Amino acid sequence: MKSIRLLHVTDFHFGAEPSKYRNSTDPKDKTLPPNLVSKLNTKWTYEFFECVINWQRINNHTKFDSIVSTGDLGEKALSKNTEVGIEFLVTLCSNLHLTPDNLILCPGNHDLQRTKKNTEFDNYEKLLKSNGIRNYSCYDKIFKTEIKEIPIISINSCLGGTSKSEYSNKYKKIINKIPAKDRKGIVKEFEKLGQQYLNDFLDIPAIGKDQLRDMLEFIGNHESDSAIILMHHNPVPTNSIEIRPYSNLVDSGKILTSLLSTSKKSFILHGHTHFDYDILSYFPNGNGNYVSSIGCGALNDSPHSRANIYEFYYTKSNKHIITKVHRVTRSGGAGFTTNHSHSIFEKGFEKDEAKIWSSIINLKKSIVFKDLLKNLNEVDEDSLLMFILKQESIYLYINKNENDNFLEWIISKKNF
Repeated sequence: MKSIRLLHVTDFHFGAEPSKYRNSTDPKDKTLPPNLVSKLNTKWTYEFFECVINWQRINNHTKFDSIVSTGDLGEKALSKNTEVGIEFLVTLCSNLHLTPDNLILCPGNHDLQRTKKNTEFDNYEKLLKSNGIRNYSCYDKIFKTEIKEIPIISINSCLGGTSKSEYSNKYKKIINKIPAKDRKGIVKEFEKLGQQYLNDFLDIPAIGKDQLRDMLEFIGNHESDSAIILMHHNPVPTNSIEIRPYSNLVDSGKILTSLLSTSKKSFILHGHTHFDYDILSYFPNGNGNYVSSIGCGALNDSPHSRANIYEFYYTKSNKHIITKVHRVTRSGGAGFTTNHSHSIFEKGFEKDEAKIWSSIINLKKSIVFKDLLKNLNEVDEDSLLMFILKQESIYLYINKNENDNFLEWIISKKNF
């Protein structure tokens, strides 16, 4: 068995003014003004660091494998705001005994400069590189890597902001058909229209066929039965976000069906919505593969600030067993707490549950995992591990002894 632990942060919007979308569930309200965040000398920052470090402490001091950030470092892509977002991530790494090489990022619509024709993400890239951050997607290039033999992908879902040349070429073709004597005044009108279209298309999220093909090839050719994908925009429309032109991917249907057709499990971690939720989409062919879209709330000075912690568990042969989702939440500005929100687990492990449960019920004292396995000689390791992890936090207590070898974990019943 192997495990991957990720800390997911998103949508800092450093430097933003209070949002016009004021309601009880949108944490974009009350983001920090620039003069308060320049050195991260803010109470909420340290409360967040303290909460995550404490979660590590009570979970065997196990390090995170990576910190993933899914866009909108600073408001309106202003350098002073983006720099603060990067400073936050680098400082977070330092507090968790990680380096910038443990960061994986994808851009959001607030990370591109709308007025920079054909160079919208140049400043974003420059600031990342100058701070030693190398693992990110940008423009139409996806970032691909592995963590413990599990594929991790970062992809830019703001392709509307990088495909302007396609639209400008259309304008040129139209203009060239206009007689030269009539062209001068019309060109000026097309230039105005072109700028408006440019601004509009920057906020229409899309993945793009080349990116999608590259991602599908990487996932499809990989030996693991699942992949973890980072993008800014939510691929599944929900009823918990106000309807805006740039809320959902315009090509989400193609992306979802393409991922499902790989017969792999896809975990899509995203931001943008400022809401946390989980939606599971199964392919109707009965193969058991699915797309899990996991939204993460915005992390900022809001009383409802959020982040996520994920624990992905796999068998030795890289078969996904279970994903545990922990919410890091701030309630009313009173500091951060963590809770186990829910688990995403596989089908097909249920056949031995009755036998395992009867052995657990009869436990008189704690037992080491490998000894419990001996008592269940017809039950395989994966089924037992699946059952134990599903019941954790409800019926069972696991003492991991600061040991990632699950065979040495001590299992005991909780007292009710």
